[in-house]
Amino acid sequence: MHFNSKSGHLFISFVSLSAFLMIDTNSKNKLIWNLPRLEKDVPLCAHSDQDKLVVCYDSNKVQVFDLLNKKIHDWSKRNMDKFPQNFLNRFNRFVGITAVSTTKYILYTNYTYIVFDLTQDVPSGEVSIIQNHPGKSVEEKSLSAKTWFDNLKISQAKYLGKSEDSVTA
Repeated sequence: MHFNSKSGHLFISFVSLSAFLMIDTNSKNKLIWNLPRLEKDVPLCAHSDQDKLVVCYDSNKVQVFDLLNKKIHDWSKRNMDKFPQNFLNRFNRFVGITAVSTTKYILYTNYTYIVFDLTQDVPSGEVSIIQNHPGKSVEEKSLSAKTWFDNLKISQAKYLGKSEDSVTA
């Protein structure tokens, strides 16, 4: 379940049923869209803004929905079958999503994360594992960080970059 307080949209997925619903809580709990479901995959976490919904599944697949046009987002159409097997087979499952900008998200698990960028397609081949996780002081610069979040910003700056639509913390 995910609730967007700005739009008043509530997203509910039922594990044992084939329902994945978008409800407008501002208009007497009106069902406004029965979202398409991935066959056999269970949504684990979701994040929405005014025009899109990002959903992570128990298969490690990520799907984006276009909420304005009530369809699967173009990114998902291009990339749904491109996820590398060594990424899909990982035991590590997503538990949350945080928006970094209007096109970048951090998808995180219990002990790691990935940067998800809607402006880039899924690369072909196997997933490369980055060893300088912010919880470890691998880079010299990270020694000056005062908090885990500062360490995260320093170690991942080359992946996140600066953009006009960045969210400030």
